[in-house]
Amino acid sequence: MNLSGEDEDLGGLHQISLDDWEESPSELEAQRAHRARRAHAAAEHAYASAAAGHKRTGVRIALIVTAAVLLVYIAGLIFFHFHFFPNTRIDSVNCSWKTAKGADRELIEKIDAYTLTLEEHGEKIEYIYGRDIDLQAEIGGTAATILKQQKSGLWFAAMFQHSDYHLQAEVQYDAEKLAAAVQALKVSDPAGMTAPVDAHIAYDEQKKTYYIDAGDPGSVILPEVLLQKITEAVENLKPSIDLQKEDCYQKQSVLADDETLKKNLALINAHADIYLEILFGENKEVLSISEIYPWISSDAEGNIVVDAGQVTAYAAGLAEKYNTYDKDRTLHTSWDFDVTVEKGDYGWKMDVDATAAKIADAIRAGGSQTVEPEWAQTANAFGATDWGNTYVEVNLTKQHLYYYKEGQLVQECDFVSGTVSKARSTPTGIYSIKYRKSPAVLRGINWETKVNYWMPFFDGCGMHDATWRGKFGGTIYYYNGSHGCLNMPIGPTKIIYDNIVAGTPILIYKTETEPVKVVPVHETPWPEGYPTAVPTEAPDETPVPVEVVETPVPVQEPAPTQPPAPPETPATEAPAPPETAE
Repeated sequence: MNLSGEDEDLGGLHQISLDDWEESPSELEAQRAHRARRAHAAAEHAYASAAAGHKRTGVRIALIVTAAVLLVYIAGLIFFHFHFFPNTRIDSVNCSWKTAKGADRELIEKIDAYTLTLEEHGEKIEYIYGRDIDLQAEIGGTAATILKQQKSGLWFAAMFQHSDYHLQAEVQYDAEKLAAAVQALKVSDPAGMTAPVDAHIAYDEQKKTYYIDAGDPGSVILPEVLLQKITEAVENLKPSIDLQKEDCYQKQSVLADDETLKKNLALINAHADIYLEILFGENKEVLSISEIYPWISSDAEGNIVVDAGQVTAYAAGLAEKYNTYDKDRTLHTSWDFDVTVEKGDYGWKMDVDATAAKIADAIRAGGSQTVEPEWAQTANAFGATDWGNTYVEVNLTKQHLYYYKEGQLVQECDFVSGTVSKARSTPTGIYSIKYRKSPAVLRGINWETKVNYWMPFFDGCGMHDATWRGKFGGTIYYYNGSHGCLNMPIGPTKIIYDNIVAGTPILIYKTETEPVKVVPVHETPWPEGYPTAVPTEAPDETPVPVEVVETPVPVQEPAPTQPPAPPETPATEAPAPPETAE
């Protein structure tokens, strides 16, 4: 405040007194606003001046950069007019940055060293060499032609792309040498091929579930396809081919995505509890759903439908395995050597249709079950020795027989069989006792004869007593035998008759093998009260029993035990007088 009353110089600013302030406050505010506007205007002017300077500098830099880019582009345009882009390959030959001539040189070197790589099944590799087939190719101007196709104006984009070209060359080779080279490949060797395995349903033992196994494509090569695909590859100078992708192998018939296979898997899972045991004595055949599923399907209600044809075929396979009827068998004889006994009418004979029907019923029922096969004819035991341990052994060569019952020798004796000289030999083979009759009448065309014990086994031939004979065994059957029956002493015949039943097997064989040990004949005493043999004239036998043949029903018995050593017919026995018909 100026107390002198004079105006104070405030640097050009209008001074006001307190009284003036109090009287006009808006004037002071106006002055301050004015000063602020002047300061803002000055700042804007300074900023504008600076911006103008920066703008002129940026324009200059942009012009310089643009000029540099344009120069680089033009340089690239010129360079790639005569050179291949980066990442350029011609038939797998790297031609990046090369001129057409340089690329041609690379291609010529590649053709001279041409090798076709064959990618085979199991990751195996083999090769076809151009030098082995006299391969030549004319490639003049090829690279230049490809270079002309190159759009050099887009060279900057090509820096980040790959360009692959195929060599259009005239290829020449020796076709016969190529065919020989293909034939010499290991993949062409049948010995190294494995057949394809179709996709199938398998069982996982650990997870206890069924699943689709993809199988194996195998390695069975198709020779014509292989030669064709290799020829095409050579003519186009391909560096390699995948034989699997080129369909050079025999294919699987069923693949893992097969719809039928998927349906079968669903069917198996729905009936996984089916488990059948088909019994053959102590042996058994097992059928689970994994074997059964091809035979079954489901109807609209979800019930199992069984293919009768496939079940019957399975039952026929069982019959082939377990039937012994009409088959030769091996017998360990009482003479301690083995012989082959020819087939006869004895043995197991399955009723295939009835057995198949039982198996089909068990499948439809589901769950675990046992099935007993149906038999048209049975035997004493299962297996190769189906006669068990109760049987009659007849050695036609030694003219001696043995009867074993439950493994024990009941009776043995000499006999006289059919006359060899008149082609009336007793038939060999495995038969069974059809029935027993005592007494019985044997009739021929012009005769009839009573016998005390009659045990027929095949086609009118049987075992019976022959009281008209005084001697048995030896070589009588060569000149004075029967018409096929086994003529036996009455005593042993009685013992055998009393201990034998219908259905008992009788094994009849011949052999040239002599026993190791020679044992004298043991004459078994005849039962008390029975007459001894009285020589008489024998009837002309072609036995035709009066009685109806009974169907044998043999009982399965335990396995046979080793029989005792047999006696032997004395070598000094004289032949009986010849028989004559009544």
